Amino acid sequence: MSNEQIEIGDIVEVNFNSSGAIYRAEVLYRPQATGDSWMLKEPNGHIVYVQMFERMDLIEKGGAR
Repeated sequence: MSNEQIEIGDIVEVNFNSSGAIYRAEVLYRPQATGDSWMLKEPNGHIVYVQMFERMDLIEKGGAR
């Protein structure tokens, strides 16, 4: 695991500046090409696909909670 990039299994916070919403989730998939979305799993198990956001912060490596 690299501490210099967000990887599958990491816990992140995604900030949507336009709405002020911040979501904490586990990364299930990282975009591989233009137009791809991040696939994230919220703590309640809900899967979301995110393409456009203001900021993503790494909170924990490897999905350890």
